[in-house]
Amino acid sequence: MMVRNKVTYILLALILIGIACKGKEPIIKRPPHGKATEFHRKPAKIIVHPFADYNYRGINRSADRKFYNGIGAGLGFYFHFPMRWQWVGHKRLYYYADVTVSPEYSGNPYPGEKSYIASTYPGIYIRSYLPFFFKVFYGGGVVVRLGSTPYDQWGIYGRAGLELCGLTSSFLVIGHPGQSNWEGEARLGFMAYKPVLKCVGK
Repeated sequence: MMVRNKVTYILLALILIGIACKGKEPIIKRPPHGKATEFHRKPAKIIVHPFADYNYRGINRSADRKFYNGIGAGLGFYFHFPMRWQWVGHKRLYYYADVTVSPEYSGNPYPGEKSYIASTYPGIYIRSYLPFFFKVFYGGGVVVRLGSTPYDQWGIYGRAGLELCGLTSSFLVIGHPGQSNWEGEARLGFMAYKPVLKCVGK
């Protein structure tokens, strides 16, 4: 039964990625110099973003982190929100939502037992470009833990990352109002808005 559920989730993720991956959209603003970038073209209404994440909830000593498995996974969605005309070709605005499942350690003796918890990170993001083929995305929002946890149930986060041909690398910093503890989380993923071949090919 567990294997069947995993296969179902994998197939669902592949279908979503396939639907999101499209060819080049029509140009809505031609640049005065050079070729049209993704930001000069009609934007994808939804970008699907599967990813793996690494966190260290419950691992207090930095030297211990390499000994414990803190790898989780999630599926995010960027919903395009139109900006004023002068930003066409430069950047885009998105509402963001996701669901992640990540491990955390708690209990005695240290570091305790590993358990998995679901979370969501709704927020607002900007995507733009950098020289040398890279694109940048950054934003922030609220993180909410969807299950019972011995740690903070919610917090505020900021996130920044790089994208190359849809492949992404990003880092989150999570703060908890009224408390001094901070969390960090690294993510690797793929923004599925066009096939990789469309990025590296003609």
